[in-house]
This record gives sequence, C-alpha cells and structure tokens, in this order.
Amino acid sequence: ALFPVERYPEVDLPHASKFDWDFLSFCFALATGVGKTRLMGAIIAYLYRVKGFRNFVVIAPGKTVYEKLISDFTEGGPKYVFRGLSCFATKKPVVVTGDTYQSGAGLLDERDLLGHSIAINIFNIQKLNERGDTHDDAQKEVAKIRRLNERIGQSYFDYLKGRDDLVVLMDEAHHYRASAAAETIAALQPVLGIEMTATPRVGNRPFRNVLCEYGLAKAMSDGFV
Repeated sequence: ALFPVERYPEVDLPHASKFDWDFLSFCFALATGVGKTRLMGAIIAYLYRVKGFRNFVVIAPGKTVYEKLISDFTEGGPKYVFRGLSCFATKKPVVVTGDTYQSGAGLLDERDLLGHSIAINIFNIQKLNERGDTHDDAQKEVAKIRRLNERIGQSYFDYLKGRDDLVVLMDEAHHYRASAAAETIAALQPVLGIEMTATPRVGNRPFRNVLCEYGLAKAMSDGFV
C-alpha cells in the first residue's frame, strides 16, 4: 500500500511481505563491505532534509562495531559519512553515545545552545540494557537508561520514546530479532525501523521486510568485494 505500482513502477518488493516489528520497518540485506554505514548516513540525511526528522538511534551488536559507528558519524573521523553535505555545514549533528547520554546533550530543545540539526544516538545493545551502579535496591533491576535523569526530568529512554520522529537503525540486525534486545527496541516505539544485515534470517526463518537485496555474489561480480 505504501508503494502503489501505478505511482512507483520502478519499485520492486519481491521479498517484503511483513514489517516483522510492531512498527514500520524495512531491511537492507547487503553484503559485508559494500557500505552499510554510508547508506545509514544517506538515509539519515534524506529523512532530515526531506521529512524533517531529527531524532535517530543507531544500534550496534557489540563494542567493536559500536566504536566504529561513533567514529564514522563524528565529524573529523576518517570515514565521516556526512562529509560535504550542505545540510550539516552550519547546523551540526550531535552524536550521543551509550557513555554520554546522561549529560542531556541529545535533547534538541531550549537546552541545546548550539542549535544542532539532528541527534544521532549510538548505542550497543548492551548499553541499552545495562544495569548496576546503584545503591537503590529498587533500581538495580532497572536499566540505567530507563532511570530518572535529574538533568532532563525523566529517563533518557522515555525522552527518546516520546519523540514523534524517532527512527531506529539496526546494524547487523540479525543479532536482535531472537533476544531480549527485540523487546527493548520495540519499547522505543519508533516511527520507522531500518535494518542492515548480510544475514537476513533468524535460524531458518528469513526476514519478511527486505526492501533491498544486494548479496555477496552480486557484490563480487560488481567488484565491491
């Protein structure tokens, strides 16, 4: 229904039959090494320029990918994904991580004195579910990001959940479907989910929301891998 054939004759969705999540979601099934992070950057820039979306969460499966994503989305990084984009020339994106969100830097309101264009929140899934570091027994089983943050008057998780333009981008998305991570991601209630993976399946069950497929054989024949 989103892509009626008479309006979008060039769009072919042979693999997409369900969103798979409780929110609108699409998967890009791309071979490793063809530029998934750059595509995520392009999607973010498009949604900001064309739709006015400003709040994004990028999720990584582990520490190595998490640190790479922070580098790639931070201005000055060797593979900065927004290099040369005029929409971010003066109003810069702010990058918030699983180690810095408690500062309130990701709040795009009157407390954002620098007038950032968008907030890119980068977490690995462990950071979203991280517990501990409290003397309050009642809070020990509550993830840190869900606890009251006195700087913002609510938990940062609830702040993100309350954004009506929240987009979640999931790198290596096959890691999240069959784990506690899926419940955490769904609880954010994003308006759109974008999945990136070279393995669009959980066990023998394929993803049903594949929007674009570019596999290893194609990537090799085209010379990207």
